[in-house]
Amino acid sequence: MGLDIAFHRILATKAGISTKDIPNGDPSDIEVAREQVAQGEASPGYLHWLQRTATCVQVPGMDWWVEDNGSPENFVIRANRWGYTYAPLTAWLKEHSIPWIEF
Repeated sequence: MGLDIAFHRILATKAGISTKDIPNGDPSDIEVAREQVAQGEASPGYLHWLQRTATCVQVPGMDWWVEDNGSPENFVIRANRWGYTYAPLTAWLKEHSIPWIEF
């Protein structure tokens, strides 16, 4: 079980959070999965996932990207308290007076 943090998309964007779409799989991964699905060795759902992109965010000062699982109004980021993302994300939100909820 993980901890998610939700915060306002427009406020965070104005404060400088970056977003980027990152493919889940590269062309070679997709081709291998396509063959595995045809042979019954992999799930079609896995192939579908590889073919999609994930919208990710990067808080200024962090050098990694984390997936956004939010809505048009809010970013929702998985950020367990013991992980790498929680402290820099919540410090940045506090610094920019952006309220957040944890669930």
